[in-house]
Amino acid sequence: MNPEYSQIYRDFYGRHWWWRAREKYIGECLWRHLQRNSDSRVLDVGCGDRLSFRFLGQWGKVFGIEPDVSLLSPESRNDPALHVGSVTDDLPFEGRFHLLTSFDSLEHMEDDRRALARFRDLLDPAGVLAIHVPAWMWLWTGHDEMNRHFRRYSRAEIIEKCELAGFEVLEVRSWFFFTVPLKFLSKMLGGGARKPELPILPPDFLNALLVWYCWIEKRLLGWIPGLPGSSLFVIARPRSPGGCT
Repeated sequence: MNPEYSQIYRDFYGRHWWWRAREKYIGECLWRHLQRNSDSRVLDVGCGDRLSFRFLGQWGKVFGIEPDVSLLSPESRNDPALHVGSVTDDLPFEGRFHLLTSFDSLEHMEDDRRALARFRDLLDPAGVLAIHVPAWMWLWTGHDEMNRHFRRYSRAEIIEKCELAGFEVLEVRSWFFFTVPLKFLSKMLGGGARKPELPILPPDFLNALLVWYCWIEKRLLGWIPGLPGSSLFVIARPRSPGGCT
């Protein structure tokens, strides 16, 4: 991640309308597939400074993996529930996980196929995989450069890669529809070629209004098949041996 961006990331995660709406969306989907169990274990891949730990704690005890040490506070660096490194490392955590999450981290991995196969190995046979990724390469802008993405995904691509890694895809959702024309316009006006600029946190009133708007938009438009949003969310589970793809 861009070093300047990493310095403001915690504040953005806690306050910015996009992160607040994303968490609401993801929570609603996860409750359809999971229940709280005191024995459940959650692994958050690309967890940053443990920012999703409280949210994911609704579904079990949370562990994390973060490769970018610049994102971590001293407390996080010393947390035994957080591994600083890659998901493909030999991890210090014993056993498999009942929920594995990758929220806007898979696009940072050069070999995403290998990462998905590793996700499969780390999950309990009855576990659930939850992935959130940016959508559509034709929406690539300076924001992707600043975040050091390798790719944005189409719906077909993320489904295919999950299935090749041994998952059965249960649900795919598109979100943030109104940002698609804004991103595309930025790209057409040269946003993909200009030096990336740090995002700006809107005033409190506008920020709260955008969270509300995103929720209403999801309710009104989220049911329309094929409508492109700027994000994709996937729920999947390990495919049983001999299962169909």
